[in-house]
Amino acid sequence: MRPIFIILSIFAIAAALTFAPACRLIRPPARPIPAFRADELDSLQLHRVVLVPFTDDAGAGPERDGIQRAFMQEFEKQTAIEIVLVDSRDADLSKNENPRRTGKYRIETILDLAIRHGAEAILFGAITSYRPYPPQDLGLRFDLISANTGLALWSCNAQFDASDSESRDRLASRFISTAAASKDSLTWESAQASPSRFASLVSSEAVATFRGK
Repeated sequence: MRPIFIILSIFAIAAALTFAPACRLIRPPARPIPAFRADELDSLQLHRVVLVPFTDDAGAGPERDGIQRAFMQEFEKQTAIEIVLVDSRDADLSKNENPRRTGKYRIETILDLAIRHGAEAILFGAITSYRPYPPQDLGLRFDLISANTGLALWSCNAQFDASDSESRDRLASRFISTAAASKDSLTWESAQASPSRFASLVSSEAVATFRGK
């Protein structure tokens, strides 16, 4: 009976090796961030972009500036394009002419801002959701408008809620790659509790769609 037992054992091991991959849980690919990227971005030489102050549609209040600053840092770091934040004289543009809120914009406004600041495009941003405590939630929307044509070059709707496993896993992956590059000693657990770091990660994901990554 011993040889039969050995043969049966070999068959059992072989069967287990054969069917194990089929039983393994296969994670579906992450949903892409809703975004539009014009083909001409690949050949367009952008050196400077004007940023209209973020529209706060989520009650971020005084934290809006910190989120805005995190995005500007990530955008300049990943693209090498200078961002110029318009000053207080143009503050009303954020409320009255942000295309995310009004559904339109005046081409005169685009041209005026571009000429005044020597920029090739105007960037409108909005905070669409915000929860600064774990599990954090942050939504950012963007529209980049060409100063030459008045047409959209890039738009993005980055929504990340850490209570959702897919959002959490995606940001964790982004954190690991950026922490390794910067030799940051902060842990992922600590990053999830840091509003500033969370804003940087969400901004980084949004900017990646601008780069077509």
